[in-house]
Amino acid sequence: MASSKLRVLLLLAVALRAPFAAAEPPALSTPKGTGHARKDAALVIGVEDYASIPDAYAADADADAFAAFLMGNADLPPANVLRLRNASAADIRNGLVGIRSKVKKNGTIWVYFAGHGGVASDGGRIVLPADVAPEFAPVAGVALADLMKVAVGSKAARAVVVVDAGFGGLGRSGEELFPGNRFTVFGSVPVPKEPSYAVWTATTSGESSALYAAAGHSMFTYFAVGALGGWADGAGGTPADGVVTLGEAQASVAKQVRAVGGPTQKPLKDTREAVLEWKLSSRNLEAGPSRADLNAMAETESARRIKLAMESELAEAAAVWAQLPAGPDREAALRGFVSRYDAASIVVDGVEVPVVVPEVAAARTELDGFARAAAARTGRKGRSSRSKKPVLVVAQAVSTAACDDLVRLEPASMIGQLSNDDVRCLETRIAQDALQTQRDKVSRVLMVNAEGRGDMAEWMTLAARHLEVIDRSDPDLCFRYALLLARGEVEDAEVALRWADYALENKHVWQGPAYKQRVYALLGLRADLAARLWLDAEQTYVEDRSDDAEALASRWRGGAKDFAREWLDYARVSGQATAQPGVLCRSAAGNDGFCSETSDPLTPVQP
Repeated sequence: MASSKLRVLLLLAVALRAPFAAAEPPALSTPKGTGHARKDAALVIGVEDYASIPDAYAADADADAFAAFLMGNADLPPANVLRLRNASAADIRNGLVGIRSKVKKNGTIWVYFAGHGGVASDGGRIVLPADVAPEFAPVAGVALADLMKVAVGSKAARAVVVVDAGFGGLGRSGEELFPGNRFTVFGSVPVPKEPSYAVWTATTSGESSALYAAAGHSMFTYFAVGALGGWADGAGGTPADGVVTLGEAQASVAKQVRAVGGPTQKPLKDTREAVLEWKLSSRNLEAGPSRADLNAMAETESARRIKLAMESELAEAAAVWAQLPAGPDREAALRGFVSRYDAASIVVDGVEVPVVVPEVAAARTELDGFARAAAARTGRKGRSSRSKKPVLVVAQAVSTAACDDLVRLEPASMIGQLSNDDVRCLETRIAQDALQTQRDKVSRVLMVNAEGRGDMAEWMTLAARHLEVIDRSDPDLCFRYALLLARGEVEDAEVALRWADYALENKHVWQGPAYKQRVYALLGLRADLAARLWLDAEQTYVEDRSDDAEALASRWRGGAKDFAREWLDYARVSGQATAQPGVLCRSAAGNDGFCSETSDPLTPVQP
C-alpha cells in the first residue's frame, strides 16, 4: 500500500551506514555535426554568475551541453549558434534580434536559457539576467512571452524555446534568491496559442529547477539533452524510429526527472498533438541508460538528498547545543533542547524521516544529574527525565558490557523495572551493534519494559522505531501495532492500514487455527479502517464540494468496497462469520451483486 517511507528509510541506511558503489549518471555525448541544418539558428544563454543574487550552479555547463546538441544531433552550423554567457537583459534582447537575421526561410529558431527565473507584476514568467539587482524589480527580467515571440518578423517556420529555470524565487539548491521575497506563481506555464511556437520549461509552477550534482548539470537539462540525443526515441508509447519528436522528449524527461529527482519538480508538457509530432533530432542518436541504470541512479540521488538534509538538521542541532547557556538557566535550556530535537525529522521526497541527534543523549544525562541533585536536596528519590519518546541514540563508541546479558535483564523488563542506566545502555547497543539480530533482541527488551510499566505511548514509539528501522517481518508485532493505531484518530487510519498490509505479507508464519483467525481479523481491520476513511472523506465532501474532496471520497469508498469483499470471501471459504463483512460490503458497494458468493476467494485459507 505505501512502501515510500520504508524505501526512504532503507536509503537512509545506505546513505549513513553502509559503503556502497554510487550509480554514476552516464556522460552526455557530444557528437560532431555536418552543419547541414543551415536554415536553422539558435540563441543559447547560460547565466551562472549573478552579480547580486546566488549563482545558478552549472548553468554554463547546461548551456554548453545544449549548444553541443544543437551543433551535433540537430546539425546546426556553429556560426548559426549564438552562445551568450552571463548575459544582461540588453544582451538577451540583442541576441533575439541577431538570430532572427540568421534563420532562413522555413527554418527553426531555437532559444535556450539556463539560469534563474521570476514573476513579473502582471503574473507572467520572466528569466533573470546576470545584472538583476538584489532588490528585485520585475522590469529587470526578460519576459518568457518575448522569448516565445522570437520568430515574429523572421522567415522561420517554427520556434522552440527551452527554459531551465524555476520561477518561484528559489535557486537550484533551494536557496532563496531574494530573501523575504518569494514569488507567488499562479497556474502552470501557459502553452502558446500560436501553432508555430513550442515552449518547454523545467518547471511548471513555483518549484525550483533542481541541481543534479552527480552529473554536473541541472536535473532538467541533463535529461533533456540526453532525450534529444536519442534517449527518448520510442518514449511515450511510440515506436523507436531513429527520430526524436518533441512529444517523445517531453514524455521521457518528465518521467526521468520525477524518477531520479523526486516528486517536486514537474517539467512542462505540451498538449497540442501537431506540435508534439515536431521532429527535433535524428543524427547520431544514442540509446540511453537502461531501466536498471535509472533505478540505480534514482537510489543514489535519493540517498544523497537524505544525507544532505540530515547533515543540515544535525548541524543546526550542534550549533544550538553549543550556544546553550550555563548557570541557573541551563536546566530549562536543556529541557527545551530535548523537546525540540528528541523527535527531530526531515522530509525527503514527501516522506518524513526521523533524525537522531547525538546531543540529545548528553542533554538527558545532564538532566538526570539535575534530577538527582534535586532529590538529594529534598531527600526524595529523583525521577528520570528520560523522554516518553526514546529515539535511536547515536553516540561515540562506549562500553555496553553492563547490558550485554539480555537474559539477566528480561525479568526486570517484564515488570517495567529496568533502571535508567540500563535503558541508556540498551539504546546505545541499538545504535552501535552492527548485527540486525542483536538490535532486534535489544529493541524487544525495551518494548517489554515499556509495556511492563504500563506506558503504551512509549511502547508505540519503540514499536514504530523497531518496525521502521530494525525489522518489520514479525506479523504479530505489525498486527498489534496496527490495532493500537486503529484505536486512535482517523488520521492514523492510513498508517494502520499500511501495517496491516505488512502483517498480511508475512502471514505464512502462522499455522492452523491461528492462521485462519488472524487473517480473518486482519482483513476485517483493513475493511473497517477503509470504511472510516470513506466516511471521513464523505463528511469532508459534504463540507467542501470540490473535485479533490469528491475524488478522495470515491477512492476510499472503492477501498472499503474491495477490502470488505476480500474479507467476505475469506470468511466464506474459511467457515467464519460472514454477517459483518457482508453488511460492510453491501454498504460500500451500494448493491448485493458485487458481494454475491464467489468460487474464487482472494485470500487462501491455508498458508
